Amino acid sequence: MNAHLAGQLATLDELHDDLIRLVAAMDDDRLNWRPAIPEANTIAALVRHSIGSLVMWFSRALDEPFERDRDAEFASHDTASELVSALETSRERVRAQFDRLDRVDPGTERRIRRLGAPSEETLTAGWCVAHAVQHVGEHWGQIQLTRDLSAAR
Repeated sequence: MNAHLAGQLATLDELHDDLIRLVAAMDDDRLNWRPAIPEANTIAALVRHSIGSLVMWFSRALDEPFERDRDAEFASHDTASELVSALETSRERVRAQFDRLDRVDPGTERRIRRLGAPSEETLTAGWCVAHAVQHVGEHWGQIQLTRDLSAAR
């Protein structure tokens, strides 16, 4: 695997490890607690959304079909064991996608319609990979803040 992809995959492995540790240590009520802030999400929802987002962006980079129900991600109500299992499955799927991504020129252009965009835009496979990693990193921060807000209540 090229060094850039290997670095991105190592980052995602670390994120998966961190998420699994956090989720496994929490009770189900805290995982599904929603802060009293407009449009805030539960930890369970943010984990499910992160998993769905990774699949989608890497599938886009690969020009492969994918199925995703984004609304269901945000409505999810899960146990710690369900989330740990989903994260372990996500890690395996991401690794398989990265094996295929190693055969794609990162400069390959893809036509993609982003959420809420009026039309498609041209994005590279490399941009899709970088965006996916950054996006999950943002949600990892939200998850930690939500954990801290839950503990403080």
